Amino acid sequence: MTRRDAFQKMAMGMGFALSAPLAMQLLQSCENSTRDFTALQFLTESEALLLEDIMEQILPETDNSPGAKSLEIIFPADILLNHLLTKEEQASFKSSLASFESKSKFRSLDGKQKNQAIKEYLVSDRDFFNTIKRMALIGYFTKEKVAKEYMNFNPLPGHFDPCVQVDENTKAWYD
Repeated sequence: MTRRDAFQKMAMGMGFALSAPLAMQLLQSCENSTRDFTALQFLTESEALLLEDIMEQILPETDNSPGAKSLEIIFPADILLNHLLTKEEQASFKSSLASFESKSKFRSLDGKQKNQAIKEYLVSDRDFFNTIKRMALIGYFTKEKVAKEYMNFNPLPGHFDPCVQVDENTKAWYD
């Protein structure tokens, strides 16, 4: 074997070694990805999907901002529900969620029917929907993407302007 052959074989070996993981990553990215709900601490997967649909009605995706589903706020909401509610409140929340689904068949409804179902059930269990609303808003506004891209987040403000003109285009946090 000549030195030239050795270099060619080494180069081919390096090319295969470097391109195999890249090709595998490319093939895996073409698959339909399913969401992983194994990180849930309090909710089951079906409860999480139902709660996420309710939260999407509260915070829908628009042309200008992401919605509850695209930000996956179900995961921080699950953590909050697990750690902030007492055992009695957790049991009440789960029973209210199951009752709401059994009475309204919420997951099978379309957008307008979902809004109507929420309005009808809201009259009978306001605490349940207030809890969902709080979890949705906390999850939404604590997402890094929302804070940086939609709230004009400035972690180290440089100066203070006591008199600032505010109009309908002013974002919540001024920099």
